[in-house]
Amino acid sequence: MKKYLVSLIVLTIFLTACRAANTAGNQTGENAVTGSAISGTASNGTTVSQSVLHGRLPDDIPPGAQGEESEDLRPEQQCKPEGWKILDKAKGSYGDEGYRYLFVIYQSKKPKYDPEMEWEQRERKLTVIKEYRDGNYEVVAENENAVLREEEGGVWGDPYESIKVKNGKFILTFYGGSGWRWWECYTFRLGEDAVTLMKWHEEYYHCGITTGEDEESILQSEGGVVMDTDYEKGIRERKENKDGKLKTKTEEIGKQSIDIGSFNIYDIRGM
Repeated sequence: MKKYLVSLIVLTIFLTACRAANTAGNQTGENAVTGSAISGTASNGTTVSQSVLHGRLPDDIPPGAQGEESEDLRPEQQCKPEGWKILDKAKGSYGDEGYRYLFVIYQSKKPKYDPEMEWEQRERKLTVIKEYRDGNYEVVAENENAVLREEEGGVWGDPYESIKVKNGKFILTFYGGSGWRWWECYTFRLGEDAVTLMKWHEEYYHCGITTGEDEESILQSEGGVVMDTDYEKGIRERKENKDGKLKTKTEEIGKQSIDIGSFNIYDIRGM
């Protein structure tokens, strides 16, 4: 009788285990996520591969579907240089053409000695990526002279303010100075074949006189300056409050087509 009861218990345990394993197997089959390889071409000609869900772009992956690895599949992560980090990024929306622009600012983790500035500072690089609906992407520009570095904002500190994509334009802004403050805004046009500089807007004022909330308040303050350079029209206009009087100067600079890959913020600011 005892042998019979032991055998019955063992059989019951075995059948229960088999039923649980079968149920787990069915659930795995229903919820399994398969991946497919896609590739992106970097500006140096090398191919970078990544994996996404079948028929889905990385942005469309349901939260948790790929766990902690999902972020690593994004183009900005795939294109990140070793020893660098992402400082900021901005992207547009997909248009009828089937692609969107993604702008990424990378910053080196370790500072490097700058002989011109005679001190160490971290390098920064702007990378422009075209993302396609089918999941492919390509790096269309890389520029290490497009973003001011953290030691170049004067007493104020790091001058970097923001980047954004709005209404078919890429906008890059900086803010710095000490008693005399400056604010700069660079606007680029997003074209199918190129991203080109449209305008450079600069404001200069003393923070002890005005808060610099808008152009009107700046130009009402002694020494306040507002300058607009339109590269597509080839015109530069400078407004300045000098001795309590508003003076405006307009000059022809000639139309210029400056691609974001060759854009040099240090040359622009030195003009």
